[in-house]
Amino acid sequence: MEILDKIAAAVFEIKGYPEKDELESVASALVLKYPCLKEPGSITGYEGWKASIKHKLGNYRSKLRRAGCNEISKEFHRITSKDLLGTFNAFLDKFVPGLLKLYRSKKGALGEKMEDLLDKLDEQTSDIVSHRKTAALRGLPIFLREDAAKVFLKCLVSTDKVMQVKLIPNSHEMF
Repeated sequence: MEILDKIAAAVFEIKGYPEKDELESVASALVLKYPCLKEPGSITGYEGWKASIKHKLGNYRSKLRRAGCNEISKEFHRITSKDLLGTFNAFLDKFVPGLLKLYRSKKGALGEKMEDLLDKLDEQTSDIVSHRKTAALRGLPIFLREDAAKVFLKCLVSTDKVMQVKLIPNSHEMF
């Protein structure tokens, strides 16, 4: 599969009809990640890529329509009608006890942050379920030895000319 096919499929998974600035963002990111693809003599270095992605996306949509609108429509409806937050919470409920047990077994090796987190959990006397979920989530970056600001991102929706979702590191609080 060539690069434009992969890009069209990836873009379509996110948005079937991206705006002009969104296509520009994809083309720009492509050239930024792979500088060898930059178009010599072009002002931006990616105008041709932007046009090619736009046309390939149109061809991709046509191909999918020919493959069977009903199947695509059913799959789209199945995916977009899922309660993502509910699904996340259900799975979180399932894994919280195991995560906390794992954290406690490795507490000494994970350092003071994990000890503090588990000590605070042990001090809680109300809304224990919520505190256990929070501790399980906050313990993940400690256990993985990652920066919490990089693990947890908060989405903010802005209302510019075009609606954009910006991912902002959420370092102060989790929820």
